[in-house]
Amino acid sequence: MLGNQLKVLWRNLLGNRVYTLLNVIGLAVGIAASTLIGLYVIDELSYDNYHEKKDRIYRLTTTLDLGGDMQAAVTNMAVGPTLKRDYPLVENYVRFFGGGGEVELTVDNTVYKTDNIRFTDSTLFDVFTYEFIQGDPKDALKAPNTVVLTKTLALKVFGATDVLNKQLKMNNSMLRVTGVIEDVKPNSEMQFKAVVSMSTLPQQTRDVFTQDWFRIGVFTFILMKETIDPYDFEDELDEVNEKYVLPWGQANGSEASHDFRLTALKDVHFDNRHEYDLPKGKKSTLYIFVLLGFFLLLIAAFNFINLSLAQQRKRSKEVGVRKTLGASNSSIMRQFILESCLLTAVSMLIGLMLTEIFLEQFNQVSGKYIVAWDVFTPKVLAIELGIFVFIALLSGAYPAFILSNLKPTTVLKGTQQKEGSVGLFRKLLIGLQFLFSIFMITGSFLVGDQLEYIRSKNLGFDKENLVTVTLPSDTTARKNALPWIDLLKNDDRIKSYSRSNLPTGGSPEIMFRIEDGERLQERTVKCLFVDEYFAEVLGLKLTQGRFFSSKFPTDAQQGFIVNQTAVKEFGWEDEPLNKRVQWGLLADNQAENDGKVIGVIDDFNFQSLHNKLEPLILLYNPSLQGGTTVSIRFKEGDYTKTLSYLEEEWNKTVKTHAFDLSFYDQDIAENYRDENKLFTIFMFFSAVSIILASFGLFSILSYSIQARSKEIGIRKVLGATDVQVMWIIAKDFVWLMIGAFVLATPVVYFLWSSWLDDFAYHTNLQIGSLILSLLIALVLVLITVIYHGIKVSKSNPIDTIRVE
Repeated sequence: MLGNQLKVLWRNLLGNRVYTLLNVIGLAVGIAASTLIGLYVIDELSYDNYHEKKDRIYRLTTTLDLGGDMQAAVTNMAVGPTLKRDYPLVENYVRFFGGGGEVELTVDNTVYKTDNIRFTDSTLFDVFTYEFIQGDPKDALKAPNTVVLTKTLALKVFGATDVLNKQLKMNNSMLRVTGVIEDVKPNSEMQFKAVVSMSTLPQQTRDVFTQDWFRIGVFTFILMKETIDPYDFEDELDEVNEKYVLPWGQANGSEASHDFRLTALKDVHFDNRHEYDLPKGKKSTLYIFVLLGFFLLLIAAFNFINLSLAQQRKRSKEVGVRKTLGASNSSIMRQFILESCLLTAVSMLIGLMLTEIFLEQFNQVSGKYIVAWDVFTPKVLAIELGIFVFIALLSGAYPAFILSNLKPTTVLKGTQQKEGSVGLFRKLLIGLQFLFSIFMITGSFLVGDQLEYIRSKNLGFDKENLVTVTLPSDTTARKNALPWIDLLKNDDRIKSYSRSNLPTGGSPEIMFRIEDGERLQERTVKCLFVDEYFAEVLGLKLTQGRFFSSKFPTDAQQGFIVNQTAVKEFGWEDEPLNKRVQWGLLADNQAENDGKVIGVIDDFNFQSLHNKLEPLILLYNPSLQGGTTVSIRFKEGDYTKTLSYLEEEWNKTVKTHAFDLSFYDQDIAENYRDENKLFTIFMFFSAVSIILASFGLFSILSYSIQARSKEIGIRKVLGATDVQVMWIIAKDFVWLMIGAFVLATPVVYFLWSSWLDDFAYHTNLQIGSLILSLLIALVLVLITVIYHGIKVSKSNPIDTIRVE
C-alpha cells in the first residue's frame, strides 16, 4: 500500500517538476530564514541563563535624588558589603570595577594589547558560574595582585592554559595567574577577558569609592539565600539610605539621598533605564524580530499551502477515477497527507542545511556567536517539529478533505467545479502574504530613514576630521604623555587640539548647587572638564558671554559655562550670565568651587540621539590631570601619515600604555550599532520575502490561468484585447494587494512608532514609505501578470476551448 502511494507521489512530482521545485525551495528558504531569526531571539532571551544560581542573583542599581532622579546601573563600593553584613537574607555579593579601556600585558618582554579586564571580588565564582580549567575558584582572587585569565587570553599571552603561578605585567602592576577559565559565554551581560582581585586596586581608589556614598562606579550583584520579588526587599534598601547615605550627605553638606533597587538577573539584559550601563538589548527590536521571523515563515508556509491547493485541485479526475475503482475517502486523505508530509520533510531538511550554510554570515551581520549545534537543541527542534506538523497537516489535510468529498460522476463528466471556500481560503492566504511583505518592505524603508536622519542631523559640532586619543588613567603614564601632547602644537597638519574628559556615549553627572531665585538648589547635572580650546576644536557656538581662558586664572574655580538646555531648565532665560553655581559641595552652602556662569553655548549632542538633550555644565581644568582624552582636529586632506607619526611618537614617550585612538564619527556611529544591524537584517529578509512572494505568485497565477483557460479563450474569441485579458487575470490580486495595504498601515504605524520611541530625536513615519512599499508589491504583481499574459496572448483560443 505504502509503495503504491509513493509511486503515485513520484509520478506527480515528475509531472510538475517546476512547481514542485519552487514549492520545496520556497518553503526551505522560509524555514531557514525563520530559523536564523528564531536562533537570534532565543539567544537574546537566554542571557545569563547558564548560571547555576541565576534565580537568586540580583543586580543592585542606584537612583540619585539630587534635584531630579538619575537612575544609575552602578553603586558605590560600600553597599554590597553593607547588605551582607546587615541583612541575613543576603548570602553574598560581588562587585565589578573598570574594564573600559585598552591595557597592555607584558610577558617575557613581549607586549600584548587587550581590553575588558575588570577588578572583582573573590566571591565572583561563588555567585556566578564559570568553568575552571586551572586553579581553585575558592582562593583564586583572595590575594592582592592575582588574576584569572580566560582561555583565549591565556593562549594569546602564554600560548598555553597550564599557566598557574606564572607572572605577567598589566601596565605597571605585576600579577600572578591563579586561574584559567573557559571564555565567558557571549550571551552573558558581564563580559571580561580577565579578572583581577579587587584588593589589587590602589588603597586610595578603594577608600574613595567606599567612604563616599555619592561616588558611584561599580557594578554590584547580590546573591540572596532564596528567590525573592525585588519589590519585597525595598524596605531593607530604604533602610540603607536612611542609615548610611543620608547621614553621610548631611555631614558633607548635602541633603540628597539614594534609592537602591534590585533587578533580577534574568531581566538585566533588557533593562535600558540606567545611566553608566553596559550595552543592552531592546525589547522593541526583539518584538520586531519575532514578527519578522513569524511573517517569513507564514509567507513560505502560505506559498506551500496555496500551491498544494492549486496543484491538488488539478488532480480531481484522478480522485474521481480512484473513488470509482473503490478507493475510500480515508485512503485518499492518507495519500495526500503522505505527499504533503514528505515534501514538507524534504523542505525542512533543506532549510536546516541552508541554516547551517548561512549561519556564519548571519553571525557577522547580527553580532551573535550562534554555533551549528544550537540548531539541534531541544527547544529549536521542538519549534521545528511544530512548524512541520502545522504545514504538513494544513497543506495536506485541507485539500485532501475537499477532494475526497467530490462526487466521482461530477468530476469525470468534466463539470467545472466552483472554488467556493477553497478559493476564499487561497485568496486569504495570498492577501496575508502581501500584508506581511508590505510590513517588511516598509520596515526596511523606515529604519533606513531613521539612520539617514541620524547621519544628516546637525549635532551642534563638527565631527569630521576629528579624532580622540584616550590618555592613560595612571598618573605617571599621563605625565609621560606631556611631551607627546607638546608635539601637537608644532605640527602643521594639525588644525587644533583640546584636552577634556569628553566621552562619545555620555558624560558623568555630579552634584551642583544651582541658583534658583534667592536660594541654591542641589541637583545632578552632566558635566565636562575641558580646556580653553575645547569650543574651537569641536566647533561649538558661543551665544553669550565668553569661553574659558588662561588669561583668567580664576576660571578654574569660579567660572562655569552652560548650554541652552541648562538655561531653559534652570529658569535662567532672562539673564543666565553671572548666575551662581557651586560644586565640590561642603556643609552650610559652602563649596570648594563657588562661582558664576561666564558663558552660554549652543546645545550639542554629546550623547546618542536615543537620549534627549540635557543640561550641561562645562568646568575649566587646564591641567593634564583633569583630561582623559585629547581631541585632535586635522586639516583637510589625507592624514594617515600623521596618525602613523603620532602613534610612533606615543610609543616612544608613553611606553607603558597602548596608543588608543578612535575617529569621532565612528564612535558616534557605534551608538547606533543595533539600528544598523536591524537595517541590514531587515533589508536582507525583506528581499527574501519578496522572492518567496514571487515564487508563490508565479505559481498561483499559472494555475489560475490554467483553471480559467476556457473562459479566457472564449473571451478572446469574442474580441477581448490582450490588456483586457491581463486585467481579468490581475484584478483579484490587485484588489488583494490594496486590501493588504489598508490592513498593514495601522500595524506598521503602531509597531514602528514604538521602535522610533527609543529615540529622543527621530524622523516621522512617512506615508511615502508605505506607498512605495505598495508600489513595489504592485509592480511585482504586474510583472508576473504580464509574463503570463504574453504567454496567453500567443496561444490559440480554439486550442484552449477544445481542452475541455
